[in-house]
Amino acid sequence: MLNIERALKQDRLLRALTGLNRKAFESLLKSFSQIYEETLLLKPRQRSR
Repeated sequence: MLNIERALKQDRLLRALTGLNRKAFESLLKSFSQIYEETLLLKPRQRSR
């Protein structure tokens, strides 16, 4: 099973999983987290009929 905390602590493992080093991953994480939270607040998801 994949342990995300282990991957975040080991740069080599993180790079193997994502193709990004720790610094690049953290940069993307901030951007994506902010955009994701904004979309959750703007409109709730609806089921298709």
